[in-house]
Amino acid sequence: EDVATERFAEGTKWALGQRQVADFMSNFPILIKRALLSEVREFLAKRFNSTFEGAFAQIAGGGKLYSEFNIVMNYAWYYHRD
Repeated sequence: EDVATERFAEGTKWALGQRQVADFMSNFPILIKRALLSEVREFLAKRFNSTFEGAFAQIAGGGKLYSEFNIVMNYAWYYHRD
């Protein structure tokens, strides 16, 4: 297990409900469309049956190492690969 690529795996899986496909915190710069951020916020709110703020509070307080950017980029991989 490579610690550098697995550091956010547990937190990303908990946030998205799917395994991390990559640790996106290693290659920059990356450009994302602003609309993707709104979509991720809506997804997390629904997944945690809350507002986005409530969902993020659960993610941040869940005791798992996470990266907001890694969550967004893994979401993009699952739902916007085309």
